[in-house]
Amino acid sequence: ASISPIDGPNGTLAQATPCIGRGTPIMVAYGYMKFDPADFANIGNPQEVITHEMLHILGSGTIWENDRTLISGKGGADPRFTGPLARAACAALGATVTCASSVPLENTGGAGTRDFHWRELTFNNELMTGFYNSGINPLSSMTIASMADLGFTVNNADLDAYTFVGTTLMSGVPLSPEWEQVGLIKGKLGADGKVARILK
Repeated sequence: ASISPIDGPNGTLAQATPCIGRGTPIMVAYGYMKFDPADFANIGNPQEVITHEMLHILGSGTIWENDRTLISGKGGADPRFTGPLARAACAALGATVTCASSVPLENTGGAGTRDFHWRELTFNNELMTGFYNSGINPLSSMTIASMADLGFTVNNADLDAYTFVGTTLMSGVPLSPEWEQVGLIKGKLGADGKVARILK
């Protein structure tokens, strides 16, 4: 992790990517995140942004298709996360219709936003939507459950208070059209200690 220049004020705030994975299904062994000091000093809650990027490094949005099939409709009008634990947690938050079969993913924004995050129009200020909201951006039980869908052992009690209010007007705004850049995992560490390139 570093705080170092990217592109100056009002540009890209953060970059995050898992780099090398290991095991089957693949889990992240190494990744990086970088924050531009020109924008980082102006955000409301740095810890929320850091946590958001850390979750991308661990696999949220970034390894959903590595040895897994956790996305449907990618690139289309209605992409969805199909992990059963996240879907159940979403329904338990009150979104029984919205998450009857899957969880809505972001269908707007650039390559670092759509398909990598929960849908802002649906989940408003939840931490893992693709738009940074003013005020509190809580880590919900749905996001924690999505990490369990990836294969992590999680603490279901370590969450923030979050209330699903249903479809709302989009209240979050990116710091710029491409405020965040998210990458996909590039290599896998073998038992022999060598890294093999992952082709996507």
